Amino acid sequence: MSHYPEMEARLLELARAGQDDAAIAAELSAAGFRSPMHSAVRPSTVRAIRLRHGLLQTKSQSHPRRVQGRLTVSQLAGQLGIRPHWIYDRIHIGLIAITRDASSGLYLFPDLPSTLTGLQKHRAG
Repeated sequence: MSHYPEMEARLLELARAGQDDAAIAAELSAAGFRSPMHSAVRPSTVRAIRLRHGLLQTKSQSHPRRVQGRLTVSQLAGQLGIRPHWIYDRIHIGLIAITRDASSGLYLFPDLPSTLTGLQKHRAG
């Protein structure tokens, strides 16, 4: 999609203005954009892009969790510039040894420079 950056910028602008996914999809479709393998932009495509950028539609939607002194997998992946899947994959195959926090059910890493350095070294091989 050669016009993806343009579509993404417009989508984020409309989402920040408070439009819902269906309205954004309709407006982008009318402007000539489309979802991959579809003739129009689908609301699910809008939602995926919006959520990838951390834009929530309503206050009742899930909010990023913040635990003092800890990083969730998503927060850690964001700081490392990688996808969370990479970390989850290493946890599940036993290369990263960590257990879920009992109260939250999340994998929580210490928010320390050594955590980032260790994972960067692990990622580099």
